[in-house]
Amino acid sequence: MMAYADGELDTAGSERVRRYLASHPEAERKIEAYIKLQQAGRRAMADVAVPVGLLQKLAELDQPAPARGWRIGYLSAAAAVLIVALGTVALVMRNAATPVVQGSSLVPVGWVSSASKVHINCAKAAEHFEPGFPRTLQELPGSLQGYLGQSATCPDLSALGYRFNGCGPCHIPGGKTAHLLYKSTQGKGPLSLFVQKDEGQLPLEDRKVYLSRDAADGTEMIVWRAHGVVYYLVGESDEQLKSAADEMGMKVRI
Repeated sequence: MMAYADGELDTAGSERVRRYLASHPEAERKIEAYIKLQQAGRRAMADVAVPVGLLQKLAELDQPAPARGWRIGYLSAAAAVLIVALGTVALVMRNAATPVVQGSSLVPVGWVSSASKVHINCAKAAEHFEPGFPRTLQELPGSLQGYLGQSATCPDLSALGYRFNGCGPCHIPGGKTAHLLYKSTQGKGPLSLFVQKDEGQLPLEDRKVYLSRDAADGTEMIVWRAHGVVYYLVGESDEQLKSAADEMGMKVRI
């Protein structure tokens, strides 16, 4: 069950769990609560150095019990609580927003234009669910791990009024790319998150966020690197990008 919540199951395994949850609402509520705790902890702890010893302790807590069955283990729940508690402390440590670096030559103009075109074209379709990628955010982390060879953040932006509209292998400069598309439920413009394994394709500095605009259509893009991944967030306004980045644990000031 925890493997499902962590996005580690294959398609067949995930389908079996979904069928079980459909007839067991209490278990479904527990899974949803665990996922929300997990996401809150990740947002709070983004880019905060955590002692190796504490990470090892958390990993030990999250080891499955010998007989897991179909219930959430108390040790895994305790690990999630510890993560959120640590995240609360981390929030105090990083309450100041990071100012963005605008118009930097480190982000080529051609890259901004290419990402903007893909963003606009993909958003025209009703859905963006491509073969080989799951239809739920819960399953997506495991899929991206296999596709990119690197774990990456897959944000839930529903609190901002955006629904996940699919993921696909859309090409932009920089290497192998996964494109997560979000569409507004409140009449706003779409959001795109392009994810690449960090292989030095851009000489970005850690803990810095770079903003560029497509001169042709005004589409904005912010770029940053974190934990072995380069993220390209594309949207139509400063507020839109700032809010989405904040949900990913990257608090910025534009």
